[in-house]
Amino acid sequence: QTVSLAKSFSAEHKEWNIRIIDLDENKGRAYAQNLVSKEATSDILVATDAETRFKPGMLKELIRPFYNPEVGVSGGVVIYQHDEKNEIGSSYSTYRSFERNLRNIESRLGILPKTDGPCTAYRKYVWENIEDFEDVDHVVPLIARKKGYITVQSESALCFDLANSSVKQDFRQRSRMTRKALLSLSNRWKWKDIVKYPYFSFALYSHRLIRFFSPVWLLLLCFSSVL
Repeated sequence: QTVSLAKSFSAEHKEWNIRIIDLDENKGRAYAQNLVSKEATSDILVATDAETRFKPGMLKELIRPFYNPEVGVSGGVVIYQHDEKNEIGSSYSTYRSFERNLRNIESRLGILPKTDGPCTAYRKYVWENIEDFEDVDHVVPLIARKKGYITVQSESALCFDLANSSVKQDFRQRSRMTRKALLSLSNRWKWKDIVKYPYFSFALYSHRLIRFFSPVWLLLLCFSSVL
């Protein structure tokens, strides 16, 4: 009911000049994101998900880094909520805590290669049309870096989402994200980019390859230890 709820909200706040684009058919996230970049008139665009909930004041904190002209992308912090008795949700929250700390370090060093899709803001003129297999959180930091901008994480921009509650759900999400990340990487980041941005490339590849395939590395390590 995203469209009907948005229309109701727009009717109650006519002074905000809210424009709603309702597509007749589902053409995918990439199509919608490319369409937004053409239709929107704002200098800064924000990508999110329908089920994401923002902490009051989050948008102000998310766009605050853009006062720095070097910043092209700003990522907020998504807190994934879960039932305390659910081990899948609990383990994912632990993983997200590690990821948050890592992104803070990369942000301070100016080499942050990834944001969260439910909470990503970017300058409109940084955007380039993306392919069907790409997504904003994987792609826009790469585009921004090649255009001379950095990506930062805004620690005070908080929003909330639900953690996966089952192994099947988690596996499907991880598989989808890994596929998009690897395809985006091969499509957007070439050898010349690695040479030009070595530190950013290190953070990028350690995020995408070393981490995504960590279960494989662990299995190989165990196997070699047994041998």
